[in-house]
Amino acid sequence: MASKSKIIAELFEADGDIIASALDNVVVSPTAVSDKPNTSTGGLTMPSGTTAQRPSSPDTGETRMNTTTGSLEFYDGSVWLATNLIPTINSITGNVYSTLATNLVFSISNATSEVDILFKEGSTLVATVSDASVSSGSVTVAVPSAVYGQTVGDTITISIENSDGVPSTNTVNKTVLAVPSGGTISTTGTYRVHTFTSSGNFVVPAGFAMSMEYLVVAGGGSGGGRHGGGGGAGGMLTGSKSVSAATHSIVIGAGGAGGRSIVNSGTNTTALSLTSIGGGYGGQYVSPGPTGANGGSGGGAGSTSGTQSGGSGTSGQGNDGGDSHYNSGGDYRYTGGGGGKASNGGDSGPSSSSCGNGANGVQSNIDGNNYYYAAGGGGGWWSSSSTSVKAGNGGLGGGGGGGWSISSQANAPSGKVGTGGGTARNSGGTPSSSFPASSDGGDAGANTGSGGGGNGQASWGSYDSASIGSGSGGSGIVIIRYNTNGL
Repeated sequence: MASKSKIIAELFEADGDIIASALDNVVVSPTAVSDKPNTSTGGLTMPSGTTAQRPSSPDTGETRMNTTTGSLEFYDGSVWLATNLIPTINSITGNVYSTLATNLVFSISNATSEVDILFKEGSTLVATVSDASVSSGSVTVAVPSAVYGQTVGDTITISIENSDGVPSTNTVNKTVLAVPSGGTISTTGTYRVHTFTSSGNFVVPAGFAMSMEYLVVAGGGSGGGRHGGGGGAGGMLTGSKSVSAATHSIVIGAGGAGGRSIVNSGTNTTALSLTSIGGGYGGQYVSPGPTGANGGSGGGAGSTSGTQSGGSGTSGQGNDGGDSHYNSGGDYRYTGGGGGKASNGGDSGPSSSSCGNGANGVQSNIDGNNYYYAAGGGGGWWSSSSTSVKAGNGGLGGGGGGGWSISSQANAPSGKVGTGGGTARNSGGTPSSSFPASSDGGDAGANTGSGGGGNGQASWGSYDSASIGSGSGGSGIVIIRYNTNGL
């Protein structure tokens, strides 16, 4: 038997390598290093490194300390498995809303780099989000449609599993909450939009009080029905405000009805404790007179002798109607255009030989369409013989074009009616010329809050008809939207 007494120098070569043959009493074999008790009270230091530093071709059973996850891990032949990670849900920010896609943000600990998120109703698995990426203990997931499609009041139980299938130590319950209702519902980007084209209720459920953006437009005024100015636009209000959980009544203002020697202002629109004022009617030669009516925007002045004034608009909602003129020869009359959200209505001639145009409306992209709203109607004209005068155009945003009347010619003058204002939710009408010597004012577009076109003359001369008169104002509208991010 070899001697057990060796000095250290005998075990090493000059370069420091161990001389294997000198270890004549050391037997190294699988049985010598496995299936044997280790009585040490110290520790065994394992190789360690980040997840990115894992061996590229590991052996089955290869074990290391993962410094990224803080866990021992071993390779099972296909994936690395953590040995001491049992995940815990610390919190879930966000809610589950019926019919509404939202995000949930998880704060979790002891998680693997990817986790599965399980949604159950009772014992039934409703949906699973697989392989959700974890970053610094946080993971964000979109609520699956199968979950937000559940009934209001249902309880959804949420748990997570690590990539090795280890379930979380706890679960979190979320109740499916109601969302606001009312109007026609659409989406644009991250916004949910409620559009009211008729009166109704906007119902905000408990727990949903938040800041919302709004567009509130009143009904537009009619044009004047005889030597008539253009109708003024309904008042237009935009902005944002905190809306409480409650049933909010929405009242959509009607457009003022036009007709033969008939004028009517639009009616108010109310929503969310806001009131937009109806547009003023256009003035006319007969009662109630040539002065345009006051309103959200003022109606354009009708024509009689001298200069007449348009109606006044409401500060913050609209502008004044245009003034009218009457030429001293008496053979033609100019009327003013209706006021709109963008500006005052156009003043009429006499130097321009044209009636006043309706003021343009203002664009709003609250529903993603960038429509114009609240435009003025064009002024109508009358002449005993001249065809040089042109009726006013309706403003951009659905204002009705101005009509005309001429008493001494059997045929309609070409191109002398006003065009209806386009680029709107519902474009305003161009007056027809179905009668040889007169045409009614064009109606404003529905749900634009714009003013109707004025008529040159009604109930006067052999070519007049009971069907000839002013254009009606457009009805109002309410649009409400809120951002679903962070709900």
